[in-house]
Amino acid sequence: MKKPQMTLFKFKALDFIEKNAIYEAAYTFKNATFEVTSERPIIILCIGSDKNISDVFGPMVGTFLIENNFPYKVYGTLQNPVNAFNLEDTFNKIINHYENPFIIGIDASLGEPAKIGYIQLYDGPIHPGSAIGNELPLVGNMHIKGFVNTSVPTYPAHFLNDTRLFHVMNMSRATAHLLITWSQLNSPLRQNI
Repeated sequence: MKKPQMTLFKFKALDFIEKNAIYEAAYTFKNATFEVTSERPIIILCIGSDKNISDVFGPMVGTFLIENNFPYKVYGTLQNPVNAFNLEDTFNKIINHYENPFIIGIDASLGEPAKIGYIQLYDGPIHPGSAIGNELPLVGNMHIKGFVNTSVPTYPAHFLNDTRLFHVMNMSRATAHLLITWSQLNSPLRQNI
């Protein structure tokens, strides 16, 4: 039986400025990662494809992080996406290159209509592609999901043609801002590019 994942925080992307949700989430995130030692490399693994709007959340987050000189190693950008075709190879590369890495997976997700536009952090690995039946490996120690559209059980791929770039871009910016704020709360000694 699969262990239920614990939601550590959630916030709506469009509300993050007015409600200081980013700062609250960054502090919650910092407390959740407090036990990660200074010797453990932190890796951000942004999963998705740049070939359709619904799946671009992860690569957009990765691109925004790189453009803002994020202090930790980032895999998965618009230029070099990590997707179903290279996820396993990329994950193995990370595991072989870094000693005991702390991996934070980032991916788009589907959910009920009330979840659209929300960003949630979970404890435990992410299962990319599960919403559309892809059998990809579980990756990460924690993960962030951006709920980009609704799930329709009779036609799970409908969201491929029905997702607004505006919402995905705002969610990606908010998530990148969250991660940048979180990194600024951490000691400079933990930066390990």
